[in-house]
Amino acid sequence: GIYGDMNGELIAVLHGHVGGITHIQFSPDGNQLYSGARKDGMILCWDMRNLGEILHTFQRHVGTNQRIYFDFDPSFTTLVTGNSNGHVLGWDINDPSTP
Repeated sequence: GIYGDMNGELIAVLHGHVGGITHIQFSPDGNQLYSGARKDGMILCWDMRNLGEILHTFQRHVGTNQRIYFDFDPSFTTLVTGNSNGHVLGWDINDPSTP
């Protein structure tokens, strides 16, 4: 869930991952939230201006219960992550179709 920082009130519940969320990161402007979860090959990009809407889905192979993190390059144009096959993947954040 997403909670308000002033009063702890529940703002929204985001549904989309099959496992427990292990990593989240906001875009520099705060308009997107990226999330990854255990045993879940998806990294989801959520629209914080329209909570509950998934803007992009980045697919990776994750066959483990271990955390597999992701990060962005300094210019925030490329999403980078590993997978359980031992590969490093990078996507244009505006085009999740091809790593």
